[in-house]
Amino acid sequence: RPFLKTVTFFKLSLFLSMATSTSATPTKAKRKLALVMGIGKYQNIVSLSNPENDADDITSELESITFNT
Repeated sequence: RPFLKTVTFFKLSLFLSMATSTSATPTKAKRKLALVMGIGKYQNIVSLSNPENDADDITSELESITFNT
């Protein structure tokens, strides 16, 4: 399933970026922001069927780990 692979990829990417950034910085509360876009039409690639739903799912995941979206 392409959608599940995409969500898994984003979760893994987010985890790795957080793991590397938090280990090198002092513990200070920072505001975490994320911009999520659901784009479905690309040149030379098949259009995605539900980019809005994918963006909503990613937004929910980010908000569950205290990102402001």
